[in-house]
Amino acid sequence: CEIDHELIVQRLPIASGALIIQKMSSVVRVHDVRIVREASAGPNNVIVVWRRDQGAPDHVSIADSTIIQHTAGNVISGVGIVGLRLAHTSVFADYPGWYGVDALGSAGAYAARTSEIEVVDSQFYGPYAAVLRVSGSYGGTGSVSMERVWSDGAVQGLRCENVAIGGGVLGPIWYAGNTMPAPVCG
Repeated sequence: CEIDHELIVQRLPIASGALIIQKMSSVVRVHDVRIVREASAGPNNVIVVWRRDQGAPDHVSIADSTIIQHTAGNVISGVGIVGLRLAHTSVFADYPGWYGVDALGSAGAYAARTSEIEVVDSQFYGPYAAVLRVSGSYGGTGSVSMERVWSDGAVQGLRCENVAIGGGVLGPIWYAGNTMPAPVCG
């Protein structure tokens, strides 16, 4: 599945993301897209990549795009997926305390580890709690890579939570050439 050269603007209030990728969506490429969640849409994520029951998206790539969050919520939320890559993308957010990319393991009967998370050559503008958050809770987190990422207002660059709980944060973790606060993993 490919989404190329599109403008997606969410203005109406809806309890979900402007772009939703779920179930068994394999090898999804979002390229040269501008996605905006306007304040009128109410609080929520801009892009949602979530596992649903036994099916899970895998190898989702977002590249050469612009993502704008004008409400309270994470910009990208990934749960229970293998392969989420954000590259050459500019990400903007207005509200403090949220995450640029929130990648978590899923829970429940079909718990799954989130792995192969890559954020490379991208810029994050705004007051993020962290540019990327991963957690060991539930299915846990596998490999994580952040390279050549820039942020002008994040409190943390990479944030690892519940490292030894649930499925754990198993890694490996690669963090190099970034211009933002040091990673907090421990």
